[in-house]
Amino acid sequence: ALTSAERSAIAHTPTSNAEAYELFVRGKLAIRNSMRKQDLQLAEQLFTQAVRIEPVFPEALAWLALAQARSFGRGLASDEVRRASVENARKAIAMDPGVAVARLALISIFHTTGQAEEGLKEAAILRKLGAADAVSLAAIAEAYLRAGMSERAVAIYQQALARDPED
Repeated sequence: ALTSAERSAIAHTPTSNAEAYELFVRGKLAIRNSMRKQDLQLAEQLFTQAVRIEPVFPEALAWLALAQARSFGRGLASDEVRRASVENARKAIAMDPGVAVARLALISIFHTTGQAEEGLKEAAILRKLGAADAVSLAAIAEAYLRAGMSERAVAIYQQALARDPED
């Protein structure tokens, strides 16, 4: 049986380009297994290819930004990659202000550069947009956690988990 998140994902395909979508899905699978450097690099490559094929694909840009942010945060990438992450996240947000993964990438970058307050601003924007899906809630919780507000973060992580126990 499909989870509610899986049913929703099937109902909403973020691009009509099948090749770009396949690369996007493969990138998401790789980033979920990104404990290894190779998986994170693979995710970044797949998202980059998806965006090359379909330049107006905010979700792919957002996930590319997140892969880059994670690489930078783990000390695997240069400041150039950090800048690219911010640029890609901002491009995704310009296309779709509610794309939570882009804001999660910014929250991660802001944390690693000592700007947790900026991350809280991104969380506030998601809240203002009324974002209540699991990814948005996880991004908001991440901002609170990285700003040292662990109790508040845990409560929101619990809400995210209730929305999508599989993710």
